[in-house]
Amino acid sequence: MAKDPNINIFSKTEQEQNQDINITDLETGRTIPQGVGLKEGTINALQVLADQYGISRNALMKWAIRRFLIDLRAEKINLAEYIEAPPKPKHKLKMPE
Repeated sequence: MAKDPNINIFSKTEQEQNQDINITDLETGRTIPQGVGLKEGTINALQVLADQYGISRNALMKWAIRRFLIDLRAEKINLAEYIEAPPKPKHKLKMPE
């Protein structure tokens, strides 16, 4: 029987917000499929563009993400200006049973 790896299930899995993220080498590692939820209209628009240029929709999406990361790294995009905090929720009133 294989030994269980020594994993702390309570350890942080996300990077802290103030920590610098290395986006300098976009070619490292293996290719990992990653799903993203898109509206049908967005998928249709991507497909129209892909068909227009004779490329796959997947290739177009990979290119768009790569272009975004390059522009972000070059400070052509300020992602912070697009982030908004949701409004503070109102307190709920617990109803008697």
